[in-house]
Amino acid sequence: QPEPQPIEEDETLKPFSVLLLGIDQRIHDKGRSDTIIYSVIRPEDHRVLLISIPRDSFVEIVGRNTHDKINHAYAFGGAKMSVETVERLLDAPVEHYAAINFQGLVQLIDYLGGLHLELEHDLINRDPAHEKLEVRAGKELYSGEEVLGFLRYREIGGDIGRTQRHQQFLYALLE
Repeated sequence: QPEPQPIEEDETLKPFSVLLLGIDQRIHDKGRSDTIIYSVIRPEDHRVLLISIPRDSFVEIVGRNTHDKINHAYAFGGAKMSVETVERLLDAPVEHYAAINFQGLVQLIDYLGGLHLELEHDLINRDPAHEKLEVRAGKELYSGEEVLGFLRYREIGGDIGRTQRHQQFLYALLE
């Protein structure tokens, strides 16, 4: 009978990477990854590191021999092309990915009974070119539809403000 060998490293404590994709998907449309967050989970020290990649970043789309907005990689080749494009952009491995569309996000938040967000000002899309959206500040819990509105709001802060809201959402979800 062979002698038991000591475990060199606990596999469950090894850091790993996850690409988080928020998909803007319409009926009869493959969708685009309008939220792209590269994350590294470090179980040993209970840390999650997040890098938001702006959806309009002009990059080489792996497998297309072209440069385009990074969010188009998902429309061209799904999660596989998005993963490969991010790996090339960051020169870092993507070991896992998770993708969710609008409907999935709304269902998830509603299943959880809502989400607590620190929202100090009402978010209202007033531009007629933007879809109607209104999320009121000061609530204890926000529904799935309200959280989706919070994440999609674009009229103040542009892409940077949106990215900050995406990160705020993730931290609230982790809580």
